[in-house]
Amino acid sequence: MAIVKYNGSNILYYDFRVRLFPGVNEVSEKDLKGMRGHFLFAHRFNEKILEVMEEDKEDKEEKVSKGKKAKKSKDDKRPEKEMLKLIPEIFDAEFLKKIIESDGRDSVVSEAEKQLHYLSIKAEDEEKKSSKPLKGK
Repeated sequence: MAIVKYNGSNILYYDFRVRLFPGVNEVSEKDLKGMRGHFLFAHRFNEKILEVMEEDKEDKEEKVSKGKKAKKSKDDKRPEKEMLKLIPEIFDAEFLKKIIESDGRDSVVSEAEKQLHYLSIKAEDEEKKSSKPLKGK
């Protein structure tokens, strides 16, 4: 899976299956390859509207100095520091739930739970605002 940051302001769909929220999203390698080959998405990658997120240089250097692979750890998780930076930019509830269920690192799970809670409160507030009756004359 690849982490893609979408710098747009609306929800973007690819191939009727992939939904990209503004912020950080998870995309399969197959879908990423397809998106890069599609002219509408290739343009967005070129204009930096869509960006594939690489690991922080500090995290890469730290892993290399410890003799580990430069990309991801053996359990295929991004470094904890990087995840803590990315989570506030995730607005996809399903992606957050996946992190909560599968990550296992307390600090990462806690941040993902906070973000999911924040999104649910924000949705409730929006619902309350929209359900208020309009005042008529």
